[in-house]
Amino acid sequence: MLSEALRKVVPVLEGLEIPYALIGGLALGVHNVIRATEDVDLLVQRSPAEMQELAREFRAKGMRAVSRKGAADDPLIGVVVLEVPIRDGKVTCDLILPSSGWQFEAIRESEVVNFEGLSLRVARRKDLFLLKLFAASPQDLLDAADLLRQQAPNGRRAWKARAAQLRLSAEYARCLKFMK
Repeated sequence: MLSEALRKVVPVLEGLEIPYALIGGLALGVHNVIRATEDVDLLVQRSPAEMQELAREFRAKGMRAVSRKGAADDPLIGVVVLEVPIRDGKVTCDLILPSSGWQFEAIRESEVVNFEGLSLRVARRKDLFLLKLFAASPQDLLDAADLLRQQAPNGRRAWKARAAQLRLSAEYARCLKFMK
């Protein structure tokens, strides 16, 4: 179901030459953290000024697409929400806009993986961890803790240092509470 949606969305992004990285629950699965998810989340290299055009491109491909800017208390600066028609209904796919340089770097440094026969770009484990800290919901912090749990002590120290550089130390500390 989710892979069917990816098979429709990824070719559009690649055809438009829009860099992207799979994030969210599916990306966790690629990194051996299993949790249920019902949607697809992609970080896409677009600015808020380009959201409307991106939504139009997907509507032209037969998908419902709505763009919205993030609220003042929302970590997202913008998202294009797609309803991707699939055989048994529809899947929601969020095309999330990066809000800072390190998020653009996460897209650039994403890895190509084979996901159910589809070649796609997935955020590296470290970047997914930082994105989860940045989002900071309880589920995101639990996901971050699951990623952190897989790291060796040296990796954990490096991730903690990077979180501090990005001013995510409080989120890192909250994440640690989920590891107990």
